[in-house]
Amino acid sequence: MNVIMLSYNSLLYLILFKTMKMHCLIYRIFFVSNVELFQLDILL
Repeated sequence: MNVIMLSYNSLLYLILFKTMKMHCLIYRIFFVSNVELFQLDILL
């Protein structure tokens, strides 16, 4: 029982970590594209 809970917790943490990394990547992409758009606006 304890081992099952432990493995379930580690799996949950792994999934959470992966989704956080994914969200970080998506956020970074959006941020970079927004900054580029902002610089384009300044140039124009």
